[in-house]
Amino acid sequence: MAKKRLGSAGIVACILIGLGVFLVVVAIMLPTYTKSKALKTPLDLHVETVATGKGAVLDASSLVAGAPEVAHDVPLKAVRNVTVQDPSNADIITVQAGQRLLRTDKPAPKSDAPTARDPRLINATVDKVTLDRVTSMPINNPESPNGVWTDAGGQMDPVPREGLQYKFPFDVEKKSYPYFDLTSRTTHPIDFAGEEEIDGMTVYHFTQDIAPVDLSKTVGGTSDKLTIPAEALGVTGEGDVEVHRFYTNQRDLWVDPVTGVIVKGREVINQYFARSADDDARITALSISPETGLTFDQNTIDYQLQQARDGQDKIELVTFTIPLIAGIVGALVLLAGLILGFLKTGRSGRRDDDRHEPPTEQIPTY
Repeated sequence: MAKKRLGSAGIVACILIGLGVFLVVVAIMLPTYTKSKALKTPLDLHVETVATGKGAVLDASSLVAGAPEVAHDVPLKAVRNVTVQDPSNADIITVQAGQRLLRTDKPAPKSDAPTARDPRLINATVDKVTLDRVTSMPINNPESPNGVWTDAGGQMDPVPREGLQYKFPFDVEKKSYPYFDLTSRTTHPIDFAGEEEIDGMTVYHFTQDIAPVDLSKTVGGTSDKLTIPAEALGVTGEGDVEVHRFYTNQRDLWVDPVTGVIVKGREVINQYFARSADDDARITALSISPETGLTFDQNTIDYQLQQARDGQDKIELVTFTIPLIAGIVGALVLLAGLILGFLKTGRSGRRDDDRHEPPTEQIPTY
């Protein structure tokens, strides 16, 4: 018995059915595969944030001289540049963040004196930390230790840490997270405080309150523990006294819940010298005004919003738009293949019926 041949229409129908099934399967499986690829901090990260505010600033040289002078209502600017360093790969990213706090009422250094200390500079740090590209949690690798360099210390000190820092994880939850404070080098909870809207984007607001921390114990810098005349502290009848630098902070962060990008940040920092954390006899070292806070400027907020929107678009593209298109195209191709195959089968059946129709009886003529 001879085998039936499909013919060109049958071959096309089989191809369409196979292609349609393939595209439908891809549409079903693609979101799971691509989401794991899309939900990673990009390795071409380069972010500059600028925060501005006002506050009180101690003249450090006056403290050493025993007659502390504190300037009030000083305009301040905090600048942070974040770049990617090695080691960074498919799973981890190492970021280096250079941060400077400047008082903008002072003149910038002259261009012909590049080695001179910037008279605007209050403090500066360079932080290096390796993070998980999905969870944004730090990875403490002894072969590439996380560390901090300060303008006072002049060297990179290894600083292991726990907690988030420059970014939240993807798919942020409405809960408390551990958050690392670079100034005190300590980790404290940062709590979910509600949903808000910034320029049309829904963001999660997180707050963190850091009670007085003795920086001489957590950081141990040369300027964190001093011996000064008691009169400088406003205490009479005593000789020299030892004072420590204490630090508090009220931190507010507004975070895109999809990408984990910190869209807006605000800090109310207070640093002071005292014999103990609750001693009323104290000298202000740095105190940010609660009215202004040290808050991201509008250009920074706009940039961070765009970073978050770009991230959202990429995630939506690979987890929804492309699978949806593949699913629709696959369904249409599959339907076309089935229709073509059905029509081919129908025509083939009719031809077979014609071939097997019994011959018409011939009536002989005479």
